[in-house]
Amino acid sequence: MLSSYLLFALPLLASAAPSLNARFGNEVVYISRCIADSGSNNQLEADYYSDIGNSQNLQTPNSVSQPQFVNSGQPNFNGQHSYFFPDSGVTFTYNAQNINQPAGTQVGTGSNGSPFTCFRDTDRNLYYRHGQNNRPCVAVLYCRKSRRCSKLQLTVMALGRKAGRA
Repeated sequence: MLSSYLLFALPLLASAAPSLNARFGNEVVYISRCIADSGSNNQLEADYYSDIGNSQNLQTPNSVSQPQFVNSGQPNFNGQHSYFFPDSGVTFTYNAQNINQPAGTQVGTGSNGSPFTCFRDTDRNLYYRHGQNNRPCVAVLYCRKSRRCSKLQLTVMALGRKAGRA
C-alpha cells in the first residue's frame, strides 16, 4: 500500500519542487543608492517594479520611495530599514544581515504586507533619475515577493515525508 503512495508521490514531488522563478512572484523592490547633486552617493531609496523583467535595462521604476539621506560616511544597508511610497501609501521594510556577500546571496527578508526575500545585487546601474540631472541609482539589494506553497505542493511534500518513514 505504501509503495503505491510512493510510486504516485515521487513524480508529483519532483514536478512540484519549486524552481527559483516559481518560488517568487514577478514583483521586485530594489534598495538603491543614488548619486546626489553634490556628487556624493548619499541618497537611498526603494524602487518598486511590478515585473522584474522591466528592471534589467535602465527602465524607470513603477514607484519610487521617498528618499533618505545619509549625512556623512557610507550608507549602512544592514539592519532594519523602512521606505515609504507616497503614491500608494505603502511602506516597505527590510531586514538585512551582512550584505557584503557575492551577488545573488540571500541576505534578508522584507515586507510590504506580503513576504519578500532579499538578495545582494551587483551595484549595477538600475536606472537614471530623469529630471534630476540624470543621476544614476545603483542596485544594492533586490527583494522578490515570496510565493507560498500551494495545497498540492504541501500534500505532495507530506506524502513524500510519510513514504520516507516506511
